[in-house]
Amino acid sequence: MTREVNKDERIRRLRLRDMRNYLRGRYGHTLPDDDAGREDLRELLNPISVGPNAAIKMPKAIEIWAPWMNPKEAGELMDDINLMPIWLRKPKGRELGKRLRVTNQMRQQWRLWTVAPYDMTDEQLAEWRKARDRERKRRKRQQTRAQYLAGFTNSERQTKPWLALGIKRRAYYKRLKKYGSADGAPGSSALKLLQHRNNPVHQSKRQVSRAIHAASRPRLNINRKGRRNRTAENVAADATNRPHVLRNNPVHQSADRLLCGL
Repeated sequence: MTREVNKDERIRRLRLRDMRNYLRGRYGHTLPDDDAGREDLRELLNPISVGPNAAIKMPKAIEIWAPWMNPKEAGELMDDINLMPIWLRKPKGRELGKRLRVTNQMRQQWRLWTVAPYDMTDEQLAEWRKARDRERKRRKRQQTRAQYLAGFTNSERQTKPWLALGIKRRAYYKRLKKYGSADGAPGSSALKLLQHRNNPVHQSKRQVSRAIHAASRPRLNINRKGRRNRTAENVAADATNRPHVLRNNPVHQSADRLLCGL
């Protein structure tokens, strides 16, 4: 069962992703040991400090991005961030763009979607987005009419191959799905089955197989299932030892009832 994430948490995660992309694109995998590196590390720790398990994740982030920082300085930095109000740790996109000096080119290259570029106003950014959307739609409509008609002519809907086979459209696609071809030719598994049916096992091989099976699992002639395998000698011996009850003149059922009533 997935937990629902509220709007503030989604924005915090997106901001943390953008900060990691910014640091990775500008510095690589490790921040420099200078004032710029310390300021950017603070911007990275801000969204971490307002999230869950901040006491565990903040030291790990410092260890990964600033391994040169000693534990005392790292503790002072975390204490300073925790003493800040929450609203100061959640700056707006425009304010963060000015702090980091993010241009529109950097924003597009590093995909910093929660950071506004400092070299463009909100009106310019909105107009730039509209122009980009128009260019994307123009490239989508760039396909010529001749290319469209050529692709449509070669399509199955235009040629209608099911008419040449004398079948309906639904049967045509059903055969494609079942056999792999529209003419009803069976696939490899069906061909193997047909070959097996057309070439049955020879009679001599069947007799050998039955003899081997009978030798490995001999049947006893004492049950009803084994009577079909009995020899003539066994039948004669059973007939000799079987007790016979002779009823030359069987008593009728009505006469039997009368005798019992006397």
